[in-house]
Amino acid sequence: MNALYYNTTGSYNNASGVNALYYNTTGTENTASGVNALFSNTTGNYNTASGLNALYSNTTGGQNTASGYQALYYNTGSYNTAFGLDALLSNTTGNYNTALGYQALYSNTTGSNNIAIGYDVDVPNATASYQLDIGNEIYGTGLSGTGSTVSTGNIGIGTTNPSATLEVNGTARFDGDVWANAFLYSSDARLKKDIAPLTGNLEKVLQIQPVSYLWKDPSHGGAGPQIGFIAQQVQTVVPEIVHTDASTTLESIDYVRMTPLLVGSVQELNQKIDAQQQEIDSLKAEVEALMSK
Repeated sequence: MNALYYNTTGSYNNASGVNALYYNTTGTENTASGVNALFSNTTGNYNTASGLNALYSNTTGGQNTASGYQALYYNTGSYNTAFGLDALLSNTTGNYNTALGYQALYSNTTGSNNIAIGYDVDVPNATASYQLDIGNEIYGTGLSGTGSTVSTGNIGIGTTNPSATLEVNGTARFDGDVWANAFLYSSDARLKKDIAPLTGNLEKVLQIQPVSYLWKDPSHGGAGPQIGFIAQQVQTVVPEIVHTDASTTLESIDYVRMTPLLVGSVQELNQKIDAQQQEIDSLKAEVEALMSK
């Protein structure tokens, strides 16, 4: 009923549903299925709308695809894809957006080239472009690559504004080798408080037992003989560098944090050597004095 009601010269259009493509005049190759789908479209081309009020406000925007109740409802932009109830509902002039899921990219208005996947997920900025949100857990910025061109932006896990190619806010676990040119650790004095020198380093290091071992499951850490420490034994000496997984209760060692202990041990050994050398020099001087008499 009233489908393609005002169509004049528009061709190759398909409309199924009350008021579908109601105002279309010269727009071509549009497909509307559902009550009020593409209701306001006049000259827009190559649009596909499936669902009640899908692409309802679209007038001149072209090559949009909307599937779901009120998907791309306020849209007038082009090249947008929305699947899900209210997906990209608020989009007006934004282009090249992709939304998959219930209310995905719901708040996006003028932002372009944004991607949102998941239930009720949105990008951090409704007017910014080149953003990614997957499940409100994985975020991206600067996703400008097209075709085979690699994007130069950043990906964040647990952070909406990543400052590096990959930024993880939380704990990361790798069951395998990790290759890198360098690992950098935050160590700026401005980030620390209650700073005090470590003491008793050599005593602690001497209590830690180096061992060789085999993994029960080689896939866990490699086949063949291994060398290292036992976390439970190290924990009795330096609990600060042992971590217990809350879910598995398995223990691990932060080997890098052993470095201050080793440096401190060398310094303490050097102090002992210096003291011994001073004693040797003193005894030598006494012997030479006796010999000269």
